[in-house]
Amino acid sequence: MLSGIQLHFTGAHRVRALGFYAMALSGGAVFGQVLGGLLVAANLLGTTWRPIFLINVPLGAILLVAAMRVLPPDSARVRRGLDPAGVVVLSVAVLALVVPLVLGREED
Repeated sequence: MLSGIQLHFTGAHRVRALGFYAMALSGGAVFGQVLGGLLVAANLLGTTWRPIFLINVPLGAILLVAAMRVLPPDSARVRRGLDPAGVVVLSVAVLALVVPLVLGREED
């Protein structure tokens, strides 16, 4: 999302877009906790905490449609292919971080 803001907005419009981005992140953090608590407390059909995951599907579909209507399309010059060297470096870095966390206790 931040790369889209950097590509499509300049000057005061970029500042405003970053402000809306920050509001969306902070609002999502607050309302997500509240909505999750309400769904867990409601115990819909005896499913206890499981409905908290079902809220993501309709919300994600609505936001995807809204994004396709509101956000400008990327130009052809911006689109790039996959960076194989970057994928390898990132994969090795993640592997070097995760393997010790998973196997560290067993292997001392």
